Amino acid sequence: MILSCGGLAHALSENAAQAEYYKVDLRNPEEIADVFRKYESQGGIWGVVHLAALKAVGESGELPLSYYRVNIAGTISLLEVCLSIYLSVRGMWTHRWDPCA
Repeated sequence: MILSCGGLAHALSENAAQAEYYKVDLRNPEEIADVFRKYESQGGIWGVVHLAALKAVGESGELPLSYYRVNIAGTISLLEVCLSIYLSVRGMWTHRWDPCA
């Protein structure tokens, strides 16, 4: 199954019929967590490919904070939710997470 949050339909054209789409704001951790929670009873989400970003070079110079909020803060929100869901599902809240382990 493919799960898409946002506008990834074009990139998934050959698998679009199998995809489930959710419109979420990556800057809102609760919206992201709601999507993850929907799959807890099915074994959870086991992987994430993050392709959502603003990318217009000229506009990024004119609106740098908007680009930061979406591209950087949105990515951080997604990673924090991934980490919190992973740790809570596995009962690992007492362990320090080491991304290099």
